[in-house]
Amino acid sequence: MKQLNNYHKACEELKNAFLKDLYPGHPEYYDDEFWIGGSVGEMLAWGDWFVHMSTIADYYLNDFTPDEFFNWYDQWIEEGQSVNMRNFKKLNNLNPLNHE
Repeated sequence: MKQLNNYHKACEELKNAFLKDLYPGHPEYYDDEFWIGGSVGEMLAWGDWFVHMSTIADYYLNDFTPDEFFNWYDQWIEEGQSVNMRNFKKLNNLNPLNHE
């Protein structure tokens, strides 16, 4: 089915862009990446990292930097996966200690 092929292609392209953004020039940091269960567009794993496709989309929708993503992920893990990326971005942008 053409639409399904387009979806899989778009997921792969977004995943590749995401990983390249996180590790520019270092594909060896994610050369073990895979979609859990072979379900393209669901849960992505690489190394000790796990993210859902919606997290990858939120990374771009919220204009995250790699540093923001890694900070968000640490907090997300620590707080039981309850930290919304949009709220995390807003809170960090409102904190005067985070402005240059």
